[in-house]
Amino acid sequence: PLGIAGRQASLTVPATVRVLPAFRSRRHLHSRLARLREMDGRSAVMVRGEGTEFDSLREYVVGDDVRSIDWRSTARRGEVVVRTWRPERDRRVLIVVDTGRMSAARLGDAPRLDSHIEACLLMAALASRAGDRVDVVALDVAVRAQVRGRTGPALMSALADALAPLDAGPVETDWAPLAPTVPGALS
Repeated sequence: PLGIAGRQASLTVPATVRVLPAFRSRRHLHSRLARLREMDGRSAVMVRGEGTEFDSLREYVVGDDVRSIDWRSTARRGEVVVRTWRPERDRRVLIVVDTGRMSAARLGDAPRLDSHIEACLLMAALASRAGDRVDVVALDVAVRAQVRGRTGPALMSALADALAPLDAGPVETDWAPLAPTVPGALS
């Protein structure tokens, strides 16, 4: 009588839906990747970055850090020489996600575990882009999820698959299961 009609049906679909917390820190990813390119020397910057691996020696320029002066080379050459450094390559990064009772506490409107997952995704994306190998372990009283040996886009997909079903348990975190996992993750 009102000219309104409706129909309802239920369909069985052979698929699953993966739900992750909102990845709000994705907005920081672009600026962090730009900073990473500066540190790697792939974009022009005016400030020299500090790395951890020795690269070369060069003449001192006004404004250089005096702590980087190589005194032995300076004495040999007769002019002030400084060491230059480059960032390390191909590091192993192990990210541990706590899924114990402390992760059930709320930060704002979401559980702390959601923040752990978001931080894990951001760090993994940055480390992977820097050429590092990333391994992730999630545990409370036992290892709940592990991602090893993945790189590039496969890493983020594997992390999403592994971290989506995680939930904070009502148990105190026991770090003993991490010890046997670490040598395997770093080999």
